[in-house]
Amino acid sequence: MPAASNIVSALAAALMTAPVALAGAMSDADVLPAPFSRVLNFTAGQEWQLNGSDVLVAQHLMRRSPFARPVDSCCSGVYDEDTANVVEAIQNGANLTNVTPGSIGVETARYLLETHTYDGYFDNGRSAREQGYLFKIVVPVHANRSIESTAQLLDADNKLLFSFPARAHGHDVLPNGQPDDRPWPDYDNENAGLNEFSPDGATPTGLSQVDLNSPEDDPKLFGCVCTEYFCVASRLYKRTSFI
Repeated sequence: MPAASNIVSALAAALMTAPVALAGAMSDADVLPAPFSRVLNFTAGQEWQLNGSDVLVAQHLMRRSPFARPVDSCCSGVYDEDTANVVEAIQNGANLTNVTPGSIGVETARYLLETHTYDGYFDNGRSAREQGYLFKIVVPVHANRSIESTAQLLDADNKLLFSFPARAHGHDVLPNGQPDDRPWPDYDNENAGLNEFSPDGATPTGLSQVDLNSPEDDPKLFGCVCTEYFCVASRLYKRTSFI
């Protein structure tokens, strides 16, 4: 598998052959990686401060930093003074250069995503019955979600009923961290794909409740759980939630 740097180099070389008219276009170094699309900062004395899902993502990522301190306002989704102070502490602790203190720009955003995206979540082995459900689906994932894994359907007592291939990959991304324009799905083991914090990104880690009765709109693209076994389970346990 080619290294990520090789992929970036190949793309960069292709861009260099573009017409001179593109010379004034924004470079990858100036583009915020998804899910960020704006610089986040705090303005003292301003009653209204930046807020939104991008702020919330940043605050959750910052909580995982060894340079951050707990703050009462986390995670409010509002870029307040406490948030700016934590950002500055992280910038100093990580020795980030060419950054505005307390502001999340390109370098700080990339650092947070590259360093604190992976939460270390793992299945604790508790059965579906212990949690009040009939089934449990376990889907191991790689950092690169386009790498196929083998998922398992377990009964209420963790007995294996069915194994099936699974991918949890979102859109591929350009070197700047923004999604490219290739149609999804585009499985590429050389491209880790759009992160789990972005729309159309990788399936996030964690424990979720799912419904085996409702098929996807497009089974060809999204997969279909209505195998012979699942259809039987669906009829027998209609209106039952699964985990």
